[in-house]
Amino acid sequence: MDVSFCIIYRTEELYFLPECLASLPQGCEIILLENKEGEEFFEVLSDEYVYEGNRVIKAFMSWKELNFSVLKNKCKSLATRGWIVNFDADDRLHYIESEWLYLNNLSEKIGGIIVNVINQHPKGMSLPIGEVVCTQQVRIFRNKPEILFTDRVHENIIPSIVASGYEIYVSTIDFKHIGYYTKDKEIILNKYLRNVNLLIMDLNERFDFRQLALLRENLNDLNEIGYIKHSKEY
Repeated sequence: MDVSFCIIYRTEELYFLPECLASLPQGCEIILLENKEGEEFFEVLSDEYVYEGNRVIKAFMSWKELNFSVLKNKCKSLATRGWIVNFDADDRLHYIESEWLYLNNLSEKIGGIIVNVINQHPKGMSLPIGEVVCTQQVRIFRNKPEILFTDRVHENIIPSIVASGYEIYVSTIDFKHIGYYTKDKEIILNKYLRNVNLLIMDLNERFDFRQLALLRENLNDLNEIGYIKHSKEY
């Protein structure tokens, strides 16, 4: 399979990995980039090895300032296959072989592929546990050096795909995202606060309507869990 799954994860999120890796098909390449806050550092931790029929490369990166695009661009730089899958440790792939076989037959004009991302309990603690919302995201794209992520959070690959002259294809592939499937308000709160702070940093550097809309969305989520009502910070 001419596919590299590029997976970044925080050191404290190691518990997500076994189920994540178990959902991937055999014959692909897996790039694992563990990361945590600290002095800026990058190292490929091991020579490639085989896990469940997949070629695996593992690396480590520490950072002073969190930037998901920097992490994901570093991770994709290690990939060797023709297509890259932007995958998270808290993602699970609903694998149907026929949906992936057509990658080899897509027009050369296609540079990015939209998948369905099914979020369990994704927005606001007012939703019942188990509630699902489906969004469409470009998570698969050609392994080209000019195709890079932008933005610190809610990172965006579409502008570089389009700027490189490629088109976007809509697929029926499903990813399941479980990162918000928790009753722990502290975990949800920290994610939304992180997102808001990183979005504000992006907007201070460059105004962007997409990032502004995402900031409003995350502030609404903070309001839903009662944070803004009891805080003067925002």
